[in-house]
Amino acid sequence: MVKEPHLVILREPNSRLIGYARLVEESVEYKTTKLNEFFNDKNISLDALIGICTDGEPTNTGTHGGIIRRFELLLKRPLHWFVCLLHFNELPFRHLFGVLDKSSTTGPTSTTGKLSKQIENSEALPVVSDFQRIALENMPPVAEQHEYSTDSQYLYDMAHAISNGVVSVDLANIKPGKIVHSRWLTKAARLLRLYVTMKKPPKNLRILVEFIIKVYVPMYFNIKYYSSVVYGSVLFFKYITWAQFLEPNLRMLSIM
Repeated sequence: MVKEPHLVILREPNSRLIGYARLVEESVEYKTTKLNEFFNDKNISLDALIGICTDGEPTNTGTHGGIIRRFELLLKRPLHWFVCLLHFNELPFRHLFGVLDKSSTTGPTSTTGKLSKQIENSEALPVVSDFQRIALENMPPVAEQHEYSTDSQYLYDMAHAISNGVVSVDLANIKPGKIVHSRWLTKAARLLRLYVTMKKPPKNLRILVEFIIKVYVPMYFNIKYYSSVVYGSVLFFKYITWAQFLEPNLRMLSIM
């Protein structure tokens, strides 16, 4: 087997595969050229193109030199920017956590903040029976169990446990995934696990867990359920609405 970097090109909605463009370098200019060559080779006209879907990395979304902007200049007209909402959902949580925990990274898995230290072994702490409940709302219809990864299922179960006020013995004994700075879903799950070990959690932990329950978790699972690009603007509006419970200074961090 040989690892080969490539771009996957899909047609939305319904994510119909069109093909692949092989890459030998990662520059914006090169990727844009390869995409143009791909469309020309396939005789695909861009006259009817209304938007481009990508993840949120700067190579794609840079306002001056990103791939989407380069196609706008090429076509001499604006395009809709459909940027991955799963990536978007991570960023406000990351900003909020950084401010409330006053943490800085010291390695790929370690940070200096107090909460960052506490969640490293949160699964080893006993669950209290009278932790403060936080209602979980705005969730999508129940999906099939196998559609979620192990980490996603753990987050889902912990959020419902906090909403119901009961953490089962089986759930309390599950060990969440390891902390890695790029895995904010795992960090969110570990914060929930820490929360249920305290009768009176500190204010900053309470704020973070409220944000996870009221915004991060509903947003994550709605994106998973309503995965088509046609739901993007609706979900983005819902996110803004759900985040209104935050104090104004913190709300600004969550919509940046």
